[in-house]
Amino acid sequence: MANAPYLYRPIDKHGVPLDFLLTAKRDLAAAGRFFRKALKDQPLLAPGKIETDGASVYPKAFSDGAQQGLTPGDVRHRVSKHLQQGIESDHFHVKKNMPKVGGFPVLWRKRHKLSDGRGPIFWRMAETHVISALKAKRAEVSGHIHDLEKRIARHRANLASIDATIRLFSPETDPDAIPPKRPYRRTRYFAHNELPRRALNILRETGRPLGSGHIADAVIAAKRMPSNDSKLRTLVVERVATTMRGLLKRGLVEKTGTSRDVVWRLV
Repeated sequence: MANAPYLYRPIDKHGVPLDFLLTAKRDLAAAGRFFRKALKDQPLLAPGKIETDGASVYPKAFSDGAQQGLTPGDVRHRVSKHLQQGIESDHFHVKKNMPKVGGFPVLWRKRHKLSDGRGPIFWRMAETHVISALKAKRAEVSGHIHDLEKRIARHRANLASIDATIRLFSPETDPDAIPPKRPYRRTRYFAHNELPRRALNILRETGRPLGSGHIADAVIAAKRMPSNDSKLRTLVVERVATTMRGLLKRGLVEKTGTSRDVVWRLV
């Protein structure tokens, strides 16, 4: 199209459009005007790194923007071709060839059609993508909740049946007085009965009482787990403490001390 205007539009690292500017020319003045428009009233948007196509006007426009205080002085500029795909795809429908009837007779009408009095069309398109993603995420979470509620309903029905059976054969027993048992969740780090076996072997090899933390460190070293992973160590310590309480009930170990000072020894 003759005398076609140029549309400046930035996106953030997540691909969300931030602003736009429609200009008659793509030159240094237009690039500087766009840069000021995008950042003058929104200083929090000042980036530390800017990636553009290979237009020669950008370096000068960015240096002028730094002198005007729009960006930090150490902002980095990088020319990237493949990263422009996020921009090129965010306004796919706007880039269609416009017919002569109902087209863009003058520049101000082009700006009006792109904004349509309700804000930039790119913002509305971004909002559409965001809303679609939120709807999909809500449907996923709602599905999990629905599945959990069905499981809870089945468990409650089983519990009511068990309570009725207990009252039938033992009227003096109050089912509500029976404390709930904490379910054991097997981790992907240990096979069935692996941790109790390793804990007992460690106590035999050392020949002295050990705390849960020392046993956990020995287990981590024996299995060649990352020793600098604090979250993993916390998980293993908790598993070891649970395992040692189970061994205590079975009469295989003894406990000395309380709270964090607890140590375990073989019987």
